[in-house]
Amino acid sequence: MRLICPNCDAQYEVAESAIPEAGRDVQCSACGHTWFQQHASAQSSAPAASVMAAPERQPDPVPEPPIARFDPPLPEDVTEVVSEEAPPPAPEAPARPAAASRSLDESVMAVLREEAEREARARETERPSLEVQEEFPLSAPAAPPAAAAAVRRIVVRAPEPEPDDVEAVEEATERPGKGRELLPDIEEINSTLSPAHDPSHGAAYATAEPRRSGGFRRGFMFALLLGILALAAYVTAPRIVQRFPAAEPAMTAYVGQVDVLRLKLDALMQRAIAAIQG
Repeated sequence: MRLICPNCDAQYEVAESAIPEAGRDVQCSACGHTWFQQHASAQSSAPAASVMAAPERQPDPVPEPPIARFDPPLPEDVTEVVSEEAPPPAPEAPARPAAASRSLDESVMAVLREEAEREARARETERPSLEVQEEFPLSAPAAPPAAAAAVRRIVVRAPEPEPDDVEAVEEATERPGKGRELLPDIEEINSTLSPAHDPSHGAAYATAEPRRSGGFRRGFMFALLLGILALAAYVTAPRIVQRFPAAEPAMTAYVGQVDVLRLKLDALMQRAIAAIQG
């Protein structure tokens, strides 16, 4: 069953059992309007009875009265706000003519041109100060007066040379030959020391020097050879005894003597190390 609110035309779908046959009062949940709602069977039987009662004459169609719709009362605050006069709308700004925009563009361009000209003039004024360089004077800068006065004081305070020193310097410069005369002749000394002036001494020196150098070399080589042979005999003593059994007593005595020398040398080295370490 469909219920329609006569105030706000709100529609509701309810079951037929919710409305009794005698009808009941219902209230719209949207606007709060209350009206009496009949049962669906009563609504359908009422038009049928009227038709059966007067079948011959059809009533003139009566125009339906207009449905009066009442809006719910508004709160006082809302009415006060609505009653206040709304401010008039702001007038729309008239469109700027094209001439104004052109004049603005021209003024901006003029300002930009002035700025560019000002920058160019500033660069031209700064360029000579950067490129032109004054020539530096070749002469040394003058000393300050304080430094010049100090130099004068030093020159004045410098001790004057004694007359004896001046005379000695003058004599040394005027007579350079006197210093040479005081020293002995180097050539004469060399002639006395050199054995070349005496042929007999030169021959003896020439013959003696090779003998001394050759004897030392031969003695050193001989001692080195003996040391190598002694070391080889000590190391290869077992092989020599195996090869020559008759040499066993001599080799045994030789090895014993070498061992004794080694022990003595070791003891001497130990004492030296202990003395160094303190």
